[in-house]
Amino acid sequence: MNSREIVRKAWQVTQVHLKKLIWYGVVPAFFSTIVSSGYLAYQYNAFRTSELFSNEPHSLKPFFTTLWSVVSGHPWSTVSIVIFVILIGIAYIVIPPIFKGTLIEAMMRIRNYKPIGGSVEIGLRRFFPLFEFGVVTGTFSVLTLFTEGSFILRWWGVNVFFVALPILLFVAMVGLIASFLLTYTEYFIVLEHKHLIESIKESVILVISNFRKTILIF
Repeated sequence: MNSREIVRKAWQVTQVHLKKLIWYGVVPAFFSTIVSSGYLAYQYNAFRTSELFSNEPHSLKPFFTTLWSVVSGHPWSTVSIVIFVILIGIAYIVIPPIFKGTLIEAMMRIRNYKPIGGSVEIGLRRFFPLFEFGVVTGTFSVLTLFTEGSFILRWWGVNVFFVALPILLFVAMVGLIASFLLTYTEYFIVLEHKHLIESIKESVILVISNFRKTILIF
């Protein structure tokens, strides 16, 4: 089966079972949007108050002074916000791996003409390996590199940033290659019930054996 046929069949399956499958993508995307919005707001404020765009000396004292005045003036609202942020953080960490595993299992059951009931249980059972995989791939993700680059730029200036830029670009290239080689890792974790290291090994072998097909659907 060529890559076009794979994409065509995947599109047909998602259209037929859209109402059942859409929530496994929408819910993680919802929490990712909330966290990403908060992260971008933080980066914007951090750059706005940094020495790059402000002549005032960089200090965290005004921030902590303002934070303390808000906390002392509105203690119950602060507690509510903290609880809300903690719950969002937990959901952001826990839900995506579970729903990813559920979606993979559900798609395989649909392909084999089986009911998708029980897919959530598989997602729950494979949470820890999928979470570990997310941690491994997150170390060289675009978000991580952007965070590191922003930190260097704000605290050490443009000159140091340009010195570190080749290293960041090299890590980004390594991360892209690694992401390509790990394309099938999650599928081995969920469908074959393999451990993380074994799934990584199997994914690398499968990618190399089917290089042209994988690069077309990557």
